[in-house]
Amino acid sequence: MTRLGREDAFRAAEELSRDVIARYLEEYETRGVCVSDEHAARLVAAAWHTPVRDALLSGITVEHGRALGEMWRQVAAVTMRYPAAAPLILAGASFWVGRDAVAAREAISAGLEAFPDHPFGQVMEQMLDAGLNPSMWDQLCAAVRVAKGVADQ
Repeated sequence: MTRLGREDAFRAAEELSRDVIARYLEEYETRGVCVSDEHAARLVAAAWHTPVRDALLSGITVEHGRALGEMWRQVAAVTMRYPAAAPLILAGASFWVGRDAVAAREAISAGLEAFPDHPFGQVMEQMLDAGLNPSMWDQLCAAVRVAKGVADQ
């Protein structure tokens, strides 16, 4: 696996967001989400690459949380059990940020069923169990962007 530095991981996430994810966000309101196999493969690879995944996480917003959750859930649906864990965890995080706690819980549970030791999945489960308010997400993401050296202009 290629090791990406922080800046490279953010660039890879930005490229994926621009070239792939933006398309699904635009289509979500009118046509729903239907992820292509090629895009699913790229998204699964990103979900398992921790620095890229973290960069993608910092881009989840309340406005797009449900659409991103559905996109990640579809990615997981076309992926075998173990590799589906990471996209399911991302779906759960996205649904949680989008204020859909039930869908978040279902996705996190399914992700942890596929890979019980997934570190971010365990953190998400603890956050849900503790009743952490998703409004904290904006503060967490701002801190991540500052820590990564790409604070909003």
